[in-house]
Amino acid sequence: MKEMISTPVERARKRSLPDLLVHKFLTEYGYGNGPVIAQAIVDDILRIVEDCYQEHLPPKHAIWLAVRRDSVSQHKALDIRDLVPVRLALVTDTELAALNDAHLKKHRAAYSTFQQQRLVRWCQEAYEQGGVLTHLDLSLLTGVSETVICRLLLAYEQATGQTVPTRGTVHDMGRSVTHKAEVVRRYLRGESPADIVRALDHSQRAVDTYLRDYQKVRTLAQKFAVAEIPTLARRYARYRYFDGVLAVLGREPGRVGPHGPTLEAQRHQIASGLGVEPAGYVPSSAGDDEAFWLAYFYFIRADTGRTFGLSPRLHRAGRAAGRRLTGRHWLVPLFDPGRAATRFLFLGALEVLLAPRRLGAFLGMLRGPGALTALRSHYIAIQRPPETDPATGELVLCFHCPDATVRHGRITPVCLADFVRPFDGLGPREGLHARWLRTVDDHLGEHD
Repeated sequence: MKEMISTPVERARKRSLPDLLVHKFLTEYGYGNGPVIAQAIVDDILRIVEDCYQEHLPPKHAIWLAVRRDSVSQHKALDIRDLVPVRLALVTDTELAALNDAHLKKHRAAYSTFQQQRLVRWCQEAYEQGGVLTHLDLSLLTGVSETVICRLLLAYEQATGQTVPTRGTVHDMGRSVTHKAEVVRRYLRGESPADIVRALDHSQRAVDTYLRDYQKVRTLAQKFAVAEIPTLARRYARYRYFDGVLAVLGREPGRVGPHGPTLEAQRHQIASGLGVEPAGYVPSSAGDDEAFWLAYFYFIRADTGRTFGLSPRLHRAGRAAGRRLTGRHWLVPLFDPGRAATRFLFLGALEVLLAPRRLGAFLGMLRGPGALTALRSHYIAIQRPPETDPATGELVLCFHCPDATVRHGRITPVCLADFVRPFDGLGPREGLHARWLRTVDDHLGEHD
């Protein structure tokens, strides 16, 4: 077989960098049987080098490796595959004018305005090229601390109402301002998720997460069966800032005689579903022998669903202490979710001192890895609506009405506000609701 003779053109082409790299992959890196794969790898390498080391980079510009805007991995720890080169103009004439503006200098705002304009523009330039910059990127580019950068970007967003497309806002991460409320507000106006992404410079994944969480939380504002409260409490325990359920029994206010679900049935459902008992109750205005509210205070493990309820004895002591310290009667005190573990260790230890038999349950809550970080402090408050006493025909309310609002300048029970003081400002019509209003005002001392 006659040997092929290469031409001068072919011999000159073999002296190129791409062919040299392909040759090294075939002979030195184990790709001897894969020339096509070796050629593809070399092409990718050369394309990356060309993007990052552009030969004709204009003056006052820089190439920066930003996080890919559509990155699949939206966690703080970056993968090298999440980076994309973007070209940034270091300064513009408009920014230089701001730096030398006499009025801004007089008010010592020239430098901060100059930096703010650059920060916003860099974020927008990177976003248009498929990348997003972090506060660390901006800090390295400017030599300004991340705290100052965060303050400047926040001031811009508050002044303009526009979202700066940093990695925090686009990927919903870190300490950046959250736009959950704006996403949900636009969704309720009928905007599609794709339109919201474009309007707010958010990633599709972040917008979908906001809307999915909204749909979950919305179920708590709708009617649900009595048996669902334990399920809801366990399901939402994984959300750190979910702290409890406030429910009203599905009974018609003011109706005479027994009807609908009862507090006793609810107590059995929670006892069997969560393993906790009421820590306190609120009686009716007619006497202490009938409960109109049940209040539960308990700790739950978000990972295992295990619970540890507080006893009525400790609850009474806590309410008394709260009265002395704050001068208020607390039905459901609010606590920092970040201190749930500290509260459990303190209150759980008190429970064990009061009832040593609970030591096993207390230690069980601490068993397993990550026990303290999985602890949540929850409450459940269940209200029985006001009813009409069959014997007297009078409206029976909750003692001191622990869930009241101000309607037209008067304290009014939430459960009766739409009946006795509707939003139209006309007040109740003559008849039943007018009698209810007189009873409510008598009970709460709201007469003129």
